[in-house]
Order: sequence, then structure tokens, then C-alpha cells
Amino acid sequence: MPDKCDSCGGPVKGGICAYCGKTYETPAAAPVQTQYMQQPPIYYNQAPQTVYVEQVPAYSNKSKTTAALLCFFLGWLGAHRFYTGKIGTAILYLFTAGLWGVGALVDFIMILVGSYRDTNGLILK
Repeated sequence: MPDKCDSCGGPVKGGICAYCGKTYETPAAAPVQTQYMQQPPIYYNQAPQTVYVEQVPAYSNKSKTTAALLCFFLGWLGAHRFYTGKIGTAILYLFTAGLWGVGALVDFIMILVGSYRDTNGLILK
């Protein structure tokens, strides 16, 4: 809407000229545009995606029989621990006579039961 009348030049207030009375229409309000977030489409009955997992060997390449024999005969020296790659505790066994025999006995029982693991956490075969 203009501020001045285009016929007489008078001021326009409320859509009507104050001098000549000419009416002006107020422009229609522009429609309010709303923006909606686009959501990704949802697909129903879709087959699950295949996830590939790296295969890890279940057992160590170290022998349970060899570890048991080393533990029985040289457990107080930590030979079975050197064999399975547990160097730190093997040195501890070497200087403490297999933790005074108790550690070697516990290891021997664990080897026989099958719960003794090598340095990678794998069960002996």
C-alpha cells in the first residue's frame, strides 16, 4: 500500500486517502511457508544387512600335552609359561620356584582341566 495517494498526493492511512477518499486494497498476505525436516524413507520387510566378522582361531597352536609335561617336570622353573609365551610370569616362577610350588600346581590343574590359556588368550589344543 502506498504512503501517498497517486491521484491527489494526499496521505494514505488505513487504505483510504485522507483528501480524496480513494481506497487502496491491502495486499494479500503471502502464505506462510513452513519447512519440514525431510526424514529418510522407511522400508518395511527389508532383508537384514550382512555383517562380516573376522574369524579368530578358537585354539592356540601350542599343545596341551606338551604344556602339561613341562609343568609337571619343570613347573617350578616356569617352563610351561615360557612355552605358552607368558614371559613375565615365567621369570617370576623362575625366581620364586613356581610361586613356592603353589602356582605350578594351580597351573597344572588348569592345563589338565582345559582352562589354561596362552599369551593371546587362546585355549591350548
